[in-house]
Amino acid sequence: MPGEEVHLPKGDEDHRNDVHIVNFGGLYSVNALVRRDDDDLRVCDVKENRSAIEDCPDQMSEEEFYQAIDAYAETIDIPAGVERFAYACSQWEFEQIKKAGGLAIFAHPYWISNVYQVPEALSEALFANRKFSAFEVLGGESYFEQNGFQTVFYYEQCAKGHKCPIVGSTDSHSSVNNRNGRICSTIVFAPENTREALIDSVNQSYSVAVDTISAEYRLVGDLRLVKYANFLYVNFLPLHDELCYEEGRLMREYACGDEDAARVLKAIHGRMKKQREKYFAF
Repeated sequence: MPGEEVHLPKGDEDHRNDVHIVNFGGLYSVNALVRRDDDDLRVCDVKENRSAIEDCPDQMSEEEFYQAIDAYAETIDIPAGVERFAYACSQWEFEQIKKAGGLAIFAHPYWISNVYQVPEALSEALFANRKFSAFEVLGGESYFEQNGFQTVFYYEQCAKGHKCPIVGSTDSHSSVNNRNGRICSTIVFAPENTREALIDSVNQSYSVAVDTISAEYRLVGDLRLVKYANFLYVNFLPLHDELCYEEGRLMREYACGDEDAARVLKAIHGRMKKQREKYFAF
């Protein structure tokens, strides 16, 4: 699936947004909406994707971006005591991700970078006036302040009537040399493994966030789905993972030149499909 963590330019103190936002499955890059003056790479140029979506917007300069957010801020109500540009920019980004057909994820507000990354007043305002699709309740750091505080914050927002879909994420930024590669994840109860079905299912709150920082995993979400996910963790996923491990080991051996591994792979081909068909009434 295509995706990106959106970080748009930061100007002076009146034009900064430190909220981390994820564009999952968008048909064009929100980062590429703003042309960096010192960036010669155009691999994510939105113009390349015009065939994928009808109203793919044009790029803008950094100065045009600041002007666009300032103008957008004049069209919305900004709660008292909340950073004006950060709030407006976040809401604008959420809207752009949805226009691109993506899932707009408000990510890890309790990430610590010298200080907590996002002021709680700003997080509460984004929940109260929600434009994002899902909240990353579990993120990719092992210290308690991130996932512990985010979980409590999420349930408090639910109690205030601001319930929303949730996800978990490694925040990996890489598939290699990743110290947090297996920390958190998401189980999505979707009818099929496609971009559209995953996004639609999360939007309908058919997802559970998974914390595997330690062997004593924990799950966050609606009780009914958490109980079902727990059942899968105890009864289904261990066998599923064992089958995956065996295939993965053989694929690695085959890639290293072992022809016998190829023959075994052919012999066991289809076991994953058979397991799904045995236990799930698709």
